[in-house]
Amino acid sequence: MDDMGDMERNVEVMDLVLTILEYHAPTEDEEKTFLSAADAGKTLELESMLQLPMDPNGVIVAPNPAADNLTEVDMSPLILAANHGHLEAVELLLDAGADIEHMNSFDETALWFAACGNHIEVLRHLIFRGAALNSRNRNQETALMAAIQQGQAAAVDALIEAGAALTPPTLHFAAEHGYIRMVQKLIEARAEVNGLDHLGRTALHTASQEKSVDVVSLLLESNADVNAETQDGDTPLSLACARTTARVGEGVMAVINAAIYPAGPIAKRLRTAGADLDKAALAAGRRIVERTLNE
Repeated sequence: MDDMGDMERNVEVMDLVLTILEYHAPTEDEEKTFLSAADAGKTLELESMLQLPMDPNGVIVAPNPAADNLTEVDMSPLILAANHGHLEAVELLLDAGADIEHMNSFDETALWFAACGNHIEVLRHLIFRGAALNSRNRNQETALMAAIQQGQAAAVDALIEAGAALTPPTLHFAAEHGYIRMVQKLIEARAEVNGLDHLGRTALHTASQEKSVDVVSLLLESNADVNAETQDGDTPLSLACARTTARVGEGVMAVINAAIYPAGPIAKRLRTAGADLDKAALAAGRRIVERTLNE
C-alpha cells in the first residue's frame, strides 16, 4: 500500500529545467534604437527589444542634459527615460531588471534626473520602487539639493514627504536663491535652521549675503542665530554690509552705516533682531584690510 501511495503521489511530478537566457548581443544600430526608444518613451519598441532579450542596463555615452556644457557621460536607458518623464518606459525598464541606482559619470541617478526635471509621477514611482533618496553626485549634492537649485517646488515637496535628508546645505540652497516657500517647507519639515555648511555658514549668512530680505525675516522668526560666526568670523550683518559702495578710506563704521542707513533693509532687519555691531565691524574691518593689502 505504501508503494502504491508513493506512486500515486508521484504521478504529477514534473522535471523542471531551468533555462538561463543570455542577453542578445545588439548591433550598433540596435543599441541606438533601444536607447532612442528609452529617450523618447516608445514603450512598444522598448518592449519588443527587451524580448530579444536586450540588456536593460546597456549604457552609452551621450550628452548629459543636466550639464550646461553638454559634457558626455554614461547614460543608461532608465536615466534617459526618467530624464524626460516617461513613466511607462521607466516602469517597463525596471520590470525588466534595470538598475535603479545606476549612476552616470557624475554619480547622478534616475531619481536625480526625475527631480531636476520635476517629473513627479516618475519621481514618485522611483521612490516607490526603493530608489535611494540621499545618494550624492560628484558635487556632493542630493536629488533634493538639486531640485531646490532648479526651483522645482513639486519635486522638493515629494522628496521631503518621502523622507529625504534635510542636512546642510539643503536649507542654504533655498535661502541662496530666495525661494521663500521652499525655505518655509524645509523649516516645517524640521531642517536645522542653524545648521552649518562646510564654511561654517548658516542659512541666515547665505540669505543675508544674497540680499533676500523675506528669507532673512523668515529665518529670524524661526530662531536663526543673528550673531552666528563663520569660520572666518563673519556674521550675517557683516555679510549683509559687504556689498556697499563705501570707500576703503572711510573706515569700518562707514561700511556698516552705508549698509544700514539708508540702503540696507537686510542690515536694518538684522540690527533690529539684535545683530552685534562690534562683531560685524570686526569682520568688516578684516575684509577692508585684506582688500587693501591685495590692491
